[in-house]
Amino acid sequence: MNQKYSIYLIVSYLFLLSIGVIFVYNTTYNFSLKTTGDPAFLFKKHVIGVGIGIIVFFLFAFIISIDKLRSRLPIIFILTFISMILPFIPFLGKEFGGAQRWVSFYFFVFQPSEIAKLVIILYLSSILEKREVNIGEYTRGVVPPLIVCTIIAGITLFQKDFSTAGFIIILTLIMLYVSGAKFLHILLSLLVLIPIFVPFLITSTYRINRIMVLFDDRFESPARYQIIKSIQAISNGKIFGVGLGRSEKNIPFNFNDFIFSIIAEEMGLIGSIIIIILYFIIFKIGISIAKEHLRLNNNFYANLAFGITSLITLQALINIGVTLGIIFPTGITLPFISYGRTSLIVMSAAIGILVYISRFENKIKNQNTNINFLI
Repeated sequence: MNQKYSIYLIVSYLFLLSIGVIFVYNTTYNFSLKTTGDPAFLFKKHVIGVGIGIIVFFLFAFIISIDKLRSRLPIIFILTFISMILPFIPFLGKEFGGAQRWVSFYFFVFQPSEIAKLVIILYLSSILEKREVNIGEYTRGVVPPLIVCTIIAGITLFQKDFSTAGFIIILTLIMLYVSGAKFLHILLSLLVLIPIFVPFLITSTYRINRIMVLFDDRFESPARYQIIKSIQAISNGKIFGVGLGRSEKNIPFNFNDFIFSIIAEEMGLIGSIIIIILYFIIFKIGISIAKEHLRLNNNFYANLAFGITSLITLQALINIGVTLGIIFPTGITLPFISYGRTSLIVMSAAIGILVYISRFENKIKNQNTNINFLI
């Protein structure tokens, strides 16, 4: 395998992390001062997340064997499933903005659905390799892994996290299709899943409001206000930006979903293109790694490389699309840049695994891992 892949991935990862550190400080300063009295309150939390993320990245890229990780996948999956239930427990679950998505152990707070995204990719990568000969059959190849992933997505729906649930389903269908599932079977799966998701959509006023902002310019809502201010911020940046720290920062919670808008305003089109190029490098290299392992018949690694590449770049595309007003607000963060420690750590683990995969070309060992209870 081309060792330059690892270097490009590491450099891109560190550049995006650095941009995130700068702009999380920039965007959280006034909010932290107003809400806590400490202007660096959220920034310090983010820096801790960055530190943990770098350690996690290093462990998955150079220390932890992905084959051994695969052999423990049943335990990992069960623990992930249990963690998805924890937000519903009164003394453990933490609510924010009307959503019950977080688990709080005193000073340690995390979002299990972010961890579930990566675990699902590991699960699908393994199970799709084992079911390679059946992937062309709907009931034997597509339905079993789809049911497992839909259950996880269903739990996130009850956590009032419609966007993550939808993201998990989209990611699952993409991996199924790339692994050889027929397009007709993917379409059939969508038709089956729509009746499950629609009730959660039409019974929620704020979700309908978020979608309506794209179709009715007269529609007023907090989401509409965010999109208008986001587009204004991006327009203000022009080519070279207004300069670091000089944006108006009048987008609510701009350090999460709309941090790209602030970057575009302060660094302009040039800065925006640099960020997009960094994500494109990850995409290009990730696809190349997947193709190389597919050529070597290392299907687990190929599936895993493609899944992780899809996770990072699809999430970046959705986030940027929201800031441009072409996708309704989703709550999905910009990988490695947005404030959010769980997402940052999980994404660091993901790209660490991608670096690990890029460093090896030998066929995977321990392919007979027993995960039949998940099938």
